[in-house]
Amino acid sequence: MEYARLGSTGMKVSRICLGCMGFGDASRWVHKWVLNEENSRPIIKKALEMPVAASIIGATKITYLEDGIAALSVKLTPEEVSYLEEPYLPHRIVGHV
Repeated sequence: MEYARLGSTGMKVSRICLGCMGFGDASRWVHKWVLNEENSRPIIKKALEMPVAASIIGATKITYLEDGIAALSVKLTPEEVSYLEEPYLPHRIVGHV
């Protein structure tokens, strides 16, 4: 594995990483170019076989990753999905400012 310095931080990081933003369910994502699980698995498998040191998934804490994995088993009703996809309506700030 080859490492490089990250800017002026002094940290050494792998030159090879796998960005995983493009893996998922295109019907549930803002981008339609994402790969579904079936098409993502060979890429992830190859990355695990290579010296890929990091998969960039956007999780900054292990609990976020665990929550993401657990979320795969959540089943929502069509009504719940509809509610969650409704546009956000801002409201005034309350409490301490």
